[in-house]
Amino acid sequence: MKKLPIGVQDFVKIREQNYLYVDKTGKLLELIEQGERYFLSRPRRFGKSLMLSTLDAMFSGRVELFKELAAEEWVCEQEHNPSPVLRFDISSLKLTGPTTIEQALTEMLERTARKYKVELHSQSMTGKLIDLIEEISSKGQVVVLIDEYDKPILDNLSKIV
Repeated sequence: MKKLPIGVQDFVKIREQNYLYVDKTGKLLELIEQGERYFLSRPRRFGKSLMLSTLDAMFSGRVELFKELAAEEWVCEQEHNPSPVLRFDISSLKLTGPTTIEQALTEMLERTARKYKVELHSQSMTGKLIDLIEEISSKGQVVVLIDEYDKPILDNLSKIV
C-alpha cells in the first residue's frame, strides 16, 4: 500500500519513497508542447511546488522517476540531451527587509552560476541572470522555474499596511 504524500512537495521524494502519485505528467507535456512561457498563479497549497519539482525532473531527464507515467517516453528522449534547469525557490531566502531582497536574489544567482561553473560579469541582478542564461544556453534550452515568488510580499504585508 502506498503512503499519502501529505505535505510532500518533492517529486523525487514521492517517486523514490513510494508515495501515492496521481499522474499529471500528461498535462505537463501539453504545457511544454503548446507554449514557451507561463505564469501560473494558483492558491497556496495547490501543488505549484510539486509541479515545478516534476518539471525540473522532466527537463533534467530523470527517466528512472517516470516509469509507467504519461511522460516516460518524452523524458527518455530528454535523458540524452537534458536541459539546464534554473530553479529558484524564493521561500528559501532569508529576508529581513526590502533592501535585502535584491542582495538575496543576487546571492541565489551567484550560487546557481557556481553550480554551472559560469562566471557572471554584470553588476546588476538582471544582468547576472542574463549572463547566466546566455552562458548555459550552449548546453540546451534553458528552463527557468521560480517558486514561491510571492513569499517576500506575503511575509511583509503587515509591515506595508
